Amino acid sequence: MADTEYLYELWDSDGLGTYKILRHPITRRTPRRIFFTYPGGRRASVDRQRIEAAGVIHHGNARRRLHLTPPPTPTHRKAPMTTAPPAQPCTDPRHTGRIRAQLGCTGPDPAEAAEAHVNGTDRRLDDAPPTGPRVLTEDEYSDAYGSAVSALGARSHNPGREAVRAALDAILDELGILPPPPGPETRPHGALAVEAADQARQAQTGPVTDSARHYAELLRAEPGKASADGHTGWECDAGASLLVGAETPGPGTLGTHHGTIYACAAHRTAAVDRITGAGYDADPQPAPPGHRWNPWPCGHVTAYDAAAAALTALTTAQPAPDPDGAGRDGGQHT
Repeated sequence: MADTEYLYELWDSDGLGTYKILRHPITRRTPRRIFFTYPGGRRASVDRQRIEAAGVIHHGNARRRLHLTPPPTPTHRKAPMTTAPPAQPCTDPRHTGRIRAQLGCTGPDPAEAAEAHVNGTDRRLDDAPPTGPRVLTEDEYSDAYGSAVSALGARSHNPGREAVRAALDAILDELGILPPPPGPETRPHGALAVEAADQARQAQTGPVTDSARHYAELLRAEPGKASADGHTGWECDAGASLLVGAETPGPGTLGTHHGTIYACAAHRTAAVDRITGAGYDADPQPAPPGHRWNPWPCGHVTAYDAAAAALTALTTAQPAPDPDGAGRDGGQHT
């Protein structure tokens, strides 16, 4: 049987220069690593090329020096500390009252100074004017609204704009944060910011990537159990900056989300007309940030109707009301 090989470590056993050499058995060698065990059976490994080139290597967070051969043992020892560090009883907050008198301490009592500091802090806090609840700006509310839409956008029964705003306001109320006050127009708070954000976000929509276009085609070819995908039929190479929802009232107060047409700004009217012509309420919303930076192709349709009625309705062009050809679907082709 071959003799056991070791990695060696020089260890100061008492911190004063009483050195010992620890041996760590080598268990396996590979072209790149040397595997060994520490006392107690903990397994580890080091870079073989580095330790064979230098003869020593640092290992682990403790930077332990491991050697291929037993290192020389230092002959000098560290001088032990002969005197204890000077005590400072008069600055130790634990040395108060009778103990300070026994020690002959003079000057202010550290414990009393600490108590005075705490009392002064309490008084400053008591005297501080009360702070009111934080009120969001229109821009902050718009960002929070967009995040809420993004979080709810993947759900099969997505509530409409008013339901999202009500849920957002409830969360803000729990956090003690107030929405922005109503503006000069008699519209709900945040409405101006949401509408302004619509235009800004549409302008920032990126191009449709080949992977997004391929994924959309894959979804249209392989319908899922809870949803199915299709296309409106219009030709457009732009990315979708809008998510136009198809909604109906009930059951309950939130209503039912039947599907979404992903549309660019130029096809917003066409998507709204396609949805309302099919008998649904249209709910155009700005696409969340992730949909704008890596947008869906304009005209893609996702429907959440087990009977496929919504998919058929949203992918079928409605008759143009204008005999001159200015119909919404046809007139919006790009």
